[in-house]
Amino acid sequence: MVLLVGGIIFYLTAGMRQSDEKVLKTYQPSSEIIEIVEKNALTDKGKAILYRSEPELVDGETFRKYCFANGVEALACNAPKPGGGPFGGRKVFLLKIDD
Repeated sequence: MVLLVGGIIFYLTAGMRQSDEKVLKTYQPSSEIIEIVEKNALTDKGKAILYRSEPELVDGETFRKYCFANGVEALACNAPKPGGGPFGGRKVFLLKIDD
C-alpha cells in the first residue's frame, strides 16, 4: 500500500516537473520580467510559477482596474485574466513605477 501511494505521488510530481520544464522552455518573458527574475534570484520552480501567470507590468490606471487593494498600497496582484471569463485563469499584474 505504501509503495502504491508513493508511486502515485511520484507520478503526479513528475508531471508537474515536466510541466515546469515546458513552461521554462516555451514562455518568452519581456526584458522587464527577466530583470525582475534575475534581481530576485528566482529558482526554476519560482520562474515556472511566475511565468504560468503571464506577468505583466502595467501603469497605475490599469493596475487599479484589475487590482482591488482595499486601501492597501499593493505593488502586485494576482487577478482574473482580462476577458477570460470565470474559468479563464489568473494573471499577475505588477505596478510599473517610473520614478
